[in-house]
Amino acid sequence: MGFRCPACSADFGNARDTFKEHLKTCELGRTLVSAVLNVSDDGAARNALGVTASDTAREGHHG
Repeated sequence: MGFRCPACSADFGNARDTFKEHLKTCELGRTLVSAVLNVSDDGAARNALGVTASDTAREGHHG
């Protein structure tokens, strides 16, 4: 399982560093990542989405 921009669907295979650089320049990607990070810091939002703190702490796990 590789990295794919959730906003624009650009595929990066296993090139994590390239993917991270893309997210810095992809406006939709930055907005989405910012929203995800805000949810990870917001206990009420996590509860509403049914996400546990350990789920948001796992890096690079894509199911």
